[in-house]
Amino acid sequence: MRLDRYLVEQGLASSRNQAQTLIKEGHVCVDAKRVHKASFRIDHAEVSVDAIRMYVSRSAMKLKHFLSQLPVKIEGMKVLDIGASTGGFTEVLLEYGAAHVDAVDVGSAQLHEHLRRHKRVTSIEQTDIRQFTCNTPYDLIVSDVSFISVLKIFEAIERLSRQWIIILFKPQFEVGRNVKRDAYGVISDAKAVAKAMQRFEDACMLQGWQLIAKEEAHITGKEGNREYCYCYRKH
Repeated sequence: MRLDRYLVEQGLASSRNQAQTLIKEGHVCVDAKRVHKASFRIDHAEVSVDAIRMYVSRSAMKLKHFLSQLPVKIEGMKVLDIGASTGGFTEVLLEYGAAHVDAVDVGSAQLHEHLRRHKRVTSIEQTDIRQFTCNTPYDLIVSDVSFISVLKIFEAIERLSRQWIIILFKPQFEVGRNVKRDAYGVISDAKAVAKAMQRFEDACMLQGWQLIAKEEAHITGKEGNREYCYCYRKH
């Protein structure tokens, strides 16, 4: 049996995706030896998993690491999570004391069940943020979108936000399809990435947003692309 499947069947991981993340990041041992391949075949072996706090998606750790360095007090905030997916960002925001999180995504049935049932979360599915409206602006907007340039949702972010904006910038969706990538989809053209980041930063400046902090996410995207966290405050 594959190691990732074994972890799920034994209740050591809630999903294959979570199991694969645990394995890839070196948190799983087979017969006291760390294994990094989800396809590793096991039979009658002793398997153990490090006692760590696991979130519904690995993106949660990107946001949590970034928040620890920011002057933003999440407690009591009304928050909009754009591109919520399974809810990694939403989960961290709740942990930091957000009063309520509206989790918006164009997909459906993605938000983890325990977040879907949470009294401080509203799941808003099959919704393009560009068509989304609200009665009052959000104290904080977080964005983690894929397969679309974040520049295309700037008008919505500006319209819906009151003060704080946190964006996970993903070069793989910003540089264009013709930029050189390796067999795994990792961008190999550093100049194209730098150009895309500058274009993004210039667009934020034109919106009048004040850059508070910027850092490379401490873990890469699924394919291995470097991603970047930005925090802005509206004037």
